[in-house]
Amino acid sequence: MLQKAEISIVVLLAEESPDFRQYIEALCGLLQRRGRAFELIIIANGVERFLKSQLKFLPSECQSIKAFSFPNRVSHAVCVRAALKESSGEILVMCGSYQQITMDSFAELLESFDKDVDLLCPWRRLRVDSFFKKFQSRIFTALIVFLTGSQLHDLNCNPRILRRQVLEKLRMYGNMYRFLPILAQNKGYRVREVVCAHEQERGKTGLYSFSEYLERLVDIGTLYFNTRF
Repeated sequence: MLQKAEISIVVLLAEESPDFRQYIEALCGLLQRRGRAFELIIIANGVERFLKSQLKFLPSECQSIKAFSFPNRVSHAVCVRAALKESSGEILVMCGSYQQITMDSFAELLESFDKDVDLLCPWRRLRVDSFFKKFQSRIFTALIVFLTGSQLHDLNCNPRILRRQVLEKLRMYGNMYRFLPILAQNKGYRVREVVCAHEQERGKTGLYSFSEYLERLVDIGTLYFNTRF
């Protein structure tokens, strides 16, 4: 009989990644070495074909694997609700499409998650991506700090470890998952940052399209009204 999952690893797969299999193997190996009962939930958002091509390569040592896909792109909030519905662990390890922090830093996040915290998020103090991308990220963070008063440093890093009740109690819309730590703080949950080593960056390195910048501003405006009013 399989042991009930203590931890649910949730991978929000939104883009194709050439080292996806190695990424999943590393995550599963990390939990196995710590003797933690876990399950792996993969939610593919608009990359159904890629997920199907990868399923046969996923590591057999994972205790339980569930994979779901949205054929067409949906909002982050829809993916998070699906992950919450399909997972069973009281602790959720939310991950993105590819590895953003080193596995040593991932291990440190897991070790730092204790009874005195509800949500842990990484802070990549030393970034390895391009100067322009770091500049855009700093402008984005400075705007968030100005509007919300939050002192969090890195909202663009996907790995987050949190208690199940945080997602159950918070209402998220659209692409507000990016601001989950701020929304949790605003509701009184205990949020902590852990300095982590940046592994790699695979996102865009130049200017985004006008619609993407506009969408980001709309998200920031929604965050402002959710936290201030």
